[in-house]
Amino acid sequence: MSSRIATRFESMLAQDNRIKRSADYKRVFETGQKMFGRYVIVFFSPNQLENSRFGIITSKKLGNAVVRNRARRQIREIIRLQFNDTKARYDVVIVARAAIVGKTAAQIQKDLYVNFRKAGLC
Repeated sequence: MSSRIATRFESMLAQDNRIKRSADYKRVFETGQKMFGRYVIVFFSPNQLENSRFGIITSKKLGNAVVRNRARRQIREIIRLQFNDTKARYDVVIVARAAIVGKTAAQIQKDLYVNFRKAGLC
């Protein structure tokens, strides 16, 4: 049982790599730049920390809680695997668009990669 729990927590984005306070979200929206993708909108702003932090927003426009949570899980896992080693000292907020519903992780990953490259984050 303990290996199952360890595996579950290893697949999560680290707590120090998450944006938690609404003031931090607000700062990124007000002072940051944004990139529009097919499935996501990426807001980013420099921070004063040693690492980058990520926040994910899914609105009710996507669908019910199951659909929103699936989108959040997919984005979080892509960040953990691919983009966790982005340029340090950025706060990044990813807003899921309605077009994300029903898309595969590979399609979402490609869209995120394009936006991160345009933004100069990776």
